[in-house]
Formats: sequence, C-alpha cells, structure tokens
Amino acid sequence: MMSVFPVVVSAEPDELKFFLQDFEIEKEEIKGYARLFWGTYKGNKLGLACLGVGKTNAAAGTALVIESMKPDALFMVGASGALSPVVAPGDVIVGTGLVDRDGGYLTTKGFVPGGAWLYDKTQPYYPSLVREITPDRELMALAKTAAICAEDELDSFGERKARLHFGPIATGDLFVAAIKEKNTLFSTYQALAAEMEGAALAQTAYALDIPFLVIRGISDHADDSIELGTPKVYQSNEFVEDLWRETRRENSDPMQVASEAAKSLHSVFQKASYNASIIAWSIIKRLPLVTI
Repeated sequence: MMSVFPVVVSAEPDELKFFLQDFEIEKEEIKGYARLFWGTYKGNKLGLACLGVGKTNAAAGTALVIESMKPDALFMVGASGALSPVVAPGDVIVGTGLVDRDGGYLTTKGFVPGGAWLYDKTQPYYPSLVREITPDRELMALAKTAAICAEDELDSFGERKARLHFGPIATGDLFVAAIKEKNTLFSTYQALAAEMEGAALAQTAYALDIPFLVIRGISDHADDSIELGTPKVYQSNEFVEDLWRETRRENSDPMQVASEAAKSLHSVFQKASYNASIIAWSIIKRLPLVTI
C-alpha cells in the first residue's frame, strides 16, 4: 500500500493547537493569507495549514495547499455552531456532506436554496446546483470505524458527555447567532452544524480530485445567547459561564472585563477545535503514513 501524506487545515492557528503542541516544523511558507507548515507529528510526516476565515479565503487557501504541499488527503478541523437540537457544545460532527448555504436563486418569491455550483468535469462549461458535496467514500468508511473508537477521549463541556455525530454541515459567510436563522438552516438543510469554510474546501478539493473530510467541534448553540463583541457570550454554555463569572468582579475596568470575556470566547473555540482534532487524528493515524 502506498504511503499517504495528509494535511490538516483550519481557518485560524488556534484551531490547530492539538497538532501544533507536538508538531516539529521542518518548513514554513506564507502564501497570500495562508500559512503552510511541513513537519512531523508523533513520528509521522504531516502538513498543517491555516487558510483564513470565510469561504473565499478557504477556497483560495485550499488551492494553494494542494498546489504547494501535494497532499494525498485533506482534513479540516475547527469550531462550529450547533443547528440540530440533538447537538450541544463539546460534541463533534464528521461531515457526511458539505452544504453551501449561500448558493441558490433569488426570485420575486425570495431566496430559493440550491447548494454549491459544481461543474461536470467532462463538460466544464455547464454548472449545476448540488445540494451537498460528499467526501471520499473510502475516507468516510475509515472515519466511521476509527472515529467511534475515540469518542470517549472527547473533552466534555459541563456535565453532559461530549458525543460524536455524522451528518451534513452547512457553510456560509454569515456568522449564525440568531435562533430564527438557526431554525431555518436546520429545517432547510437538516445540517447538524453551521460554519464558514467547509463547503469551500470541499468544492476545491472535489475540483482537484483530493479526498477530504471536514470535522467540526461544537462551540456554541448558534442562537440569541451569543452577542458578538460583548462579554455576554454563550449563556447556555456552562464552561463559558464559569469563566464569565470570574470576570464579573466589582469595580472592574470595563475594557479589561471585555478583554477577558473575549479570551473566554476564544478558549471555547480552542476547546471545540481540540475535540475535532482528536477525532481527526484517530482517523489519520490509521492511514499508511510516512514514518521517520
């Protein structure tokens, strides 16, 4: 069996903390917004890359990673918001399909959702709307056996035990922090989580024939409990509530309180991404990697 060189990507460096803490960097390049790292992880050749936030950065960064790093498989990890009522902070979603929630038609009757614009590779000038982009079958089959074995390793948020799910993930350039929008996305696409890069990576990887998986940790409920730019963050998340209580000291400097609350928010993103990375590594380590 031929050896495989996988590359793990994220939007931001903090989402790669699980891998970076034991990663030995051999080479680093900056291309546009993307940061590319070649090196070893636990004695295995591995690539890491930070692509930037949003679909455009993710698509451009993915193309740069494929051109420069020549990966045999791509794994995206990071944080996301829960859309399904059965999903909660701390859980991890392995995307069985990536939905572009911005794609569709705008008519006199309103927005008609469609998905991603994909081209038939035999007739590249005639695109069609595809509801979701699905990962490589062999990689998904490996994920369904390997990832389940790592579910007990997930770090729980509060008393509820973190769980592993398989299902669609919805991607769009708008950060979801409203219960109405959340419910609409779930009823329209039956997606378990919402994020901002996965479908862009999937579409680029599909076009360039690179197997991929998108794995997301749940950081929040994607609802009205999120107030961006203020200390009131993720009220329903026990983990952040504890951190927020610590910042609510009498006579505190408001700017300091806001700064500490922002750190709390960042900590949740890191923790969710860490869980996603646990699942990603459980899959990657079962591939025929190049060892040193």
